[in-house]
Amino acid sequence: MLYTRVLTALIALVGLVGAAWLAPPILFDLLLLVLVSLACVEWLGLLGVSRAGSLLLGLILFLAGAAGLLWLPAVQAAAIGSGGAVLPLYAVTAVFWLLLVPYALHQRHPVF
Repeated sequence: MLYTRVLTALIALVGLVGAAWLAPPILFDLLLLVLVSLACVEWLGLLGVSRAGSLLLGLILFLAGAAGLLWLPAVQAAAIGSGGAVLPLYAVTAVFWLLLVPYALHQRHPVF
C-alpha cells in the first residue's frame, strides 16, 4: 500500500513539474485551481461537512478562482509583481493551517 502511494505521488510530482515548465501560466493556474478545489472538498469531508455541502463549497471556490484568473488579469498581474504585499495573506493562511485546521479536526463536529 505504501508503494502504491509513493508511486502515485511520484507520478503526480512529475506531472506537476512538467506542467509548471511546459504549460502556459494560465493553464497551470487552472490546473492548480482544480487540484485546490478537489482538496477543499476532501478537507470539508474530513471536517464532517455533508457531501452536498462540500461539493457546493468546492464549486464556489473553483468559480471564484476561475473568475479571478480569467476575468481579472489586472489582479493577477498585480499579484505577480506585489512581492511583500501578499505577506499578510501568507500569515493568515499559516495561522489557519497550523492552528484552526488541527482544532477543527480534533473537534469533529459537522459544520453543515
